[in-house]
Amino acid sequence: MTDICVYRKNKDIVKYSVSGHTGFGPAGEDIVCAAVSALCQAALNGLTDVVGIKAGFEVREGYLECIIPETISEPERRDADILLKTLVLSLKDLEEQYGDYITITELEV
Repeated sequence: MTDICVYRKNKDIVKYSVSGHTGFGPAGEDIVCAAVSALCQAALNGLTDVVGIKAGFEVREGYLECIIPETISEPERRDADILLKTLVLSLKDLEEQYGDYITITELEV
């Protein structure tokens, strides 16, 4: 099971974390796990390499965490919101199809 946590402060997404393997298929052939990983890594790359946010992050086997700094500019916040809302919508689509393998929790911090 892959557990995804989305943390919001007011309405802004300030952090997301993903842990575990979905178990949908064998390691290296699990399309659900690959989809979750690709979406989450693409959002992190967009935040850091395209938008230029110095996000805190940790990536290791079976785990990814991304923390948005509180001190980003308004244009960076707008761009981050677009990326992160797209990420959450895409993950919810996956959860709708593969809910036995993915759970998404949204928390207010």
